[in-house]
Amino acid sequence: MVRLTITIFSRAFNIPRSAFYRAAQPAPRKGDLRLVAAIKDILIKHPRYGYRQVTNRLRRKRLVINVKRTLRLMRLHDLQTKPLRRPRWRGGHAAGELANLSQFSPTAPDQLWLTDITFVRLRSHWIYLAVMIDAFARRCIGWALGTRITTELTLDALRMALVYRRPKATLVHHSDRGSQYGSAAYQDALLEQGLTQSWSRPGTPTDNPVCERFIGTLKRAEIWVRAYVDIEDAQASIGAFIHDYNEYRSHSSLGKRSPAEFERMYHQAAKS
Repeated sequence: MVRLTITIFSRAFNIPRSAFYRAAQPAPRKGDLRLVAAIKDILIKHPRYGYRQVTNRLRRKRLVINVKRTLRLMRLHDLQTKPLRRPRWRGGHAAGELANLSQFSPTAPDQLWLTDITFVRLRSHWIYLAVMIDAFARRCIGWALGTRITTELTLDALRMALVYRRPKATLVHHSDRGSQYGSAAYQDALLEQGLTQSWSRPGTPTDNPVCERFIGTLKRAEIWVRAYVDIEDAQASIGAFIHDYNEYRSHSSLGKRSPAEFERMYHQAAKS
């Protein structure tokens, strides 16, 4: 007895195999078209959002949906972000010894700042991005782009954060062991503000998980899906992403709130 398979039918009638699978798919669920339209509206304003962020935005619109359904609809209608091939890069070296204070858990803004450097690819060469994160609300409070990994690059990110936040002298500043953070100029800047310096253990990026997570999100949702023409183009696009991240991107660790929302809730509670 010959077993009739999809392959035999498709060859006999000259029909693609995919046609059988499309025909076998269930009819669209009630409300799917409305949800797809809402998802497209969200992605027009926030093109870098993944399915979890889209789900949170849909719920804010009072649309009842779970993440699995959002993922299914985004896959079905080709609405997922398609990252470019991940570039590979190695660099940097260890600096001196200082106490690792990264396990300190902040209970308010401007108690623990985390900083790091990553690379950004333009069409013809690399540039570099330094970021400063307030660990309390995962908010990016300072950043700078440059053509070289220099102390000045990291100082520019630090200066932006200092102008924006004006922290107290009790602040802990945590970084990896890059020479930029161990330079005399950078340490003098921290000393001038009375800030405590903390470094990760050698070869241990897990000592700075919040900053690593921010950079990972930035790469997946912005840097790897863009083809920047020049540093000005990168500056504008990355700046827009950071603003969107701070104001709108929700975090499970913040109770599904954005960094800006979480900080506003803290300040409102402190006043009451």
